[in-house]
Amino acid sequence: MKIILSAALAFFLLGCSDDATTQTAKKEISQQADETAAVVAKSTDAVVQKAKEATSVVSEQVQKVTQKSVEKVKEVSTQVVQQVSETTHEVVQKSAKAVEKVAKDIQKNTTPVKPALDGKKLFTACAGCHGAHGERKAMGKSHIIKGWQASKVASALHGYKNGTYGGAMKAIMKGQASKLDDAKIEAIAAYISKQ
Repeated sequence: MKIILSAALAFFLLGCSDDATTQTAKKEISQQADETAAVVAKSTDAVVQKAKEATSVVSEQVQKVTQKSVEKVKEVSTQVVQQVSETTHEVVQKSAKAVEKVAKDIQKNTTPVKPALDGKKLFTACAGCHGAHGERKAMGKSHIIKGWQASKVASALHGYKNGTYGGAMKAIMKGQASKLDDAKIEAIAAYISKQ
């Protein structure tokens, strides 16, 4: 600022003086301008150098902070992965125990379903005497059983089995009926009732 005021004052004075003085003043002003330019150039170089140094320092600091952040993220990530793994393992174990308990409860509280017996298939042993559908008198002596109600067939078979039912065929039928359990008797009775 002082330099600019000095230069302005010098120009003002030049206008008021003679040529020799003007020439001398011009030289002084030119010298001062050159000196000012040199000072500005040095100052600019110093500012640029300081800016480079500051940028380098900031860059190093950013690298250090970034490296620390990366290390911290790795550390936290490792901890999170470990916690997730442990929690998942615990959940899987608890789930497996819960499923096992439910399966045991279901098994304990469920009546096993027996496969349905095929009355038609069971009756094939009887078909030789009674016909495929119970349409014949066995050995020409029994009743035609086709169309009997299931309860009547079951009652007759149970009677043959325990010896309380039957006439001329009682002895033969006792041997046949003794091979049948209650479920088989019910299946045969249902089949005959539908013929």
